[in-house]
Amino acid sequence: MCISKEAYPINQNGLVYTSYNIDGMLNTRHIHKELRKTGKHHSKFKKRTKENDDKFRTSFKRLIEDKERL
Repeated sequence: MCISKEAYPINQNGLVYTSYNIDGMLNTRHIHKELRKTGKHHSKFKKRTKENDDKFRTSFKRLIEDKERL
């Protein structure tokens, strides 16, 4: 919905969703859902690290700077 309204969604890890990468990401999400249903995929989320925070901060700043130039 955000992409169709020309917004710039970004996830908690700093990845910007675009019309180029959204199909692959949705497909990966579907595959992981199917694996969880069969019980073949079990993992716990790891705690956020300083590197995760730095990557998000860098991506967010870059996104803002790129859009300000337009």
